[in-house]
Amino acid sequence: MVASLWPVDSDLTAPLMIKFHEYRSHGLPSAEALRKAQRDMLAAADERLHQPYAWAGFMVYGGHASF
Repeated sequence: MVASLWPVDSDLTAPLMIKFHEYRSHGLPSAEALRKAQRDMLAAADERLHQPYAWAGFMVYGGHASF
């Protein structure tokens, strides 16, 4: 399960969740997929996505899953 530690702006965090699901669909474990998606936010052209508020509050909870 991936959950946010605080209320988030859905429009601002949508790119993170889209990238997360793309990485998961390629077989990455949840934690690695989330980490890669968060790094993508830091490299995004839209500077609003660089702010930790947009990506840092998400955590992976639960056991390991390969898909």
